[in-house]
Amino acid sequence: MLLNHQCTRDKYHKLTQSSKAEDYKRRRVAGSEAIKGRGKQVYVDLEKATVNVEKLKAQLLDVESKQNAKTETVAKVTAMVKQAEKKYAYAEQQIQKQDILLTKVGQIGGFSGSKEEYKSLTEKLSEIIKENEASQLALAKQSKNAKMQHNNRTGKSSKINLQKRTLIYVSRKKEHISLCKTMHTKNQKLS
Repeated sequence: MLLNHQCTRDKYHKLTQSSKAEDYKRRRVAGSEAIKGRGKQVYVDLEKATVNVEKLKAQLLDVESKQNAKTETVAKVTAMVKQAEKKYAYAEQQIQKQDILLTKVGQIGGFSGSKEEYKSLTEKLSEIIKENEASQLALAKQSKNAKMQHNNRTGKSSKINLQKRTLIYVSRKKEHISLCKTMHTKNQKLS
């Protein structure tokens, strides 16, 4: 009986060991399949995360480009405002200088007429001065163009245009001088 028991025990032990080995193999295969399944799931999750990251990067780039465009627009507008402020300040300075100059001219000339008459005369004078400046600029441009044309080809038409411009400038200058004389004679008569 001991022998029988020993055989049974050995068989049981072999069966148990073989069943443990099979169980181990099954668990190992199941574990590796589970790991493979988890690996596939991790890979899928990684792909989804990568796609989400790419979408977020694209959104970030879009937001940054819009922000850069806004920043550039703000910078342009700021520059334009600064430019306008400079021009305004320069215009204010010129107006103040002109007012001071007109006041000094009135004081030096001893003009004692009405303010309206003085103002109208000074406005006419400033218009003539502006026209003279414009004529001088146009004359300088015309002269430059005439010289360039003369260097390129010699022609009488450019000389005639230059002479016309010169005559216009001289006539305006004479008008300016006569207006100044008129103001001066009125001042002398009034004083």
